[in-house]
Amino acid sequence: PEVPLNKQGPGAHCRQTPTKPGTMSQKRAAFGSFHSDNVEDMIKDDGWKPPAEPADVASPAEASTPAAVEFGRKAKDLFLLDPDWVFVNHGAFGSPLRTSFESANRWRVHAERQPLRFIDRELFPHMVRSLKLMSKTIDCKPTDLALVPNATLALNAVFDSVPLTSKDSIFYLDCTYNSVKKMIRAACERTGATHVQKDLPFPLPAGSEKDAIVQTVESSLPEGCKLAVFDQVTSNEGLVMPVRELVEACHRRNILVLIDAAHGLGCVDSFAVSGIGAEYVAGNCHKWYSSVRGAGFLYVNHERLGSIAGVHEAAGGGGKK
Repeated sequence: PEVPLNKQGPGAHCRQTPTKPGTMSQKRAAFGSFHSDNVEDMIKDDGWKPPAEPADVASPAEASTPAAVEFGRKAKDLFLLDPDWVFVNHGAFGSPLRTSFESANRWRVHAERQPLRFIDRELFPHMVRSLKLMSKTIDCKPTDLALVPNATLALNAVFDSVPLTSKDSIFYLDCTYNSVKKMIRAACERTGATHVQKDLPFPLPAGSEKDAIVQTVESSLPEGCKLAVFDQVTSNEGLVMPVRELVEACHRRNILVLIDAAHGLGCVDSFAVSGIGAEYVAGNCHKWYSSVRGAGFLYVNHERLGSIAGVHEAAGGGGKK
């Protein structure tokens, strides 16, 4: 229960600490210094019931996004975009839906009304709720998914975690996003591994683009290749890559695959991690999925979860791996 410290004061509250077995005081030690159940326990529990959405956060009925959208000028009303401009570059920094933007603002206001209560007691259960919803959206187990600020952080986490030696190599294509090339080179410099880039034969033969890409990769994978990196949708060319077929070609050579899906969610039809089959998939939500910025994800194949290193140590760390 919450007990007012002083009715004449600025509205400060304190929370009494229960002492009975199984109550908050014992659960508190399960996740660092937070008054919250262990996040991994909540994620793994199929019967876990998410907390109700706070009343001051719930979207008003009139703010809901219609199920069917007519493309063109009417669709622009769903965004905050300048009505005098035709905005086509969602792939750079995105543009959030008006409902997403307003919902995020309501969450910010809710958090700042009681910052300690929100961060210490409410935040993690709501994050678990979001993670479980996201896992259904991209078709994977919630235990195999992490919410991150963006695909860049997710990609770096993978490059920092895959064990590489001087006998190993990383394979990628010339159409790989430039910052990802830099990450690959940095990982190789750090570990002594080599990086191998292959140019695609542009222009690709009309009608058989997929076959040309897969054949080029299959014939170019080097000996000792430990990791292959492919875009799902290339940033500069807008080329939808045959990621499933590329993953299968690499797996026939026992090569791990990282898919940069920064442009995938909301851009390709039926985005599903299960249909890709890669060990790692990193993605953004703020581009074609039209969420607010600061929302991304990292999927890791369940068998490789233990090999992923966290980017930062934090106060809530030290739980079960």
